[in-house]
Amino acid sequence: MTQISPENTEETAIRNLMTPELHESLDNALKTLSEREREIFTSHFLDGTTYFDLSLEYGIPEKRIGRIVQNAKSGLRGVTSLRQYLDMIP
Repeated sequence: MTQISPENTEETAIRNLMTPELHESLDNALKTLSEREREIFTSHFLDGTTYFDLSLEYGIPEKRIGRIVQNAKSGLRGVTSLRQYLDMIP
């Protein structure tokens, strides 16, 4: 899978925000997503996998990957302890 560079603002923002409390909140919130949503969301945001690479891996169009990522992000925004952090991520 393709890794994004440390200069990428999304990756930098996520890494800077990963306090122990946030990590625990994120782990709990991710459990509310389906397995596929969780895998795609974490692969994209935490591992830096591109929509293109995810589309190849899952055999679905990039646009669908984008919708899955955005739906997962929207669902996670419902978790009060994560809302302020997710709003910082484009």
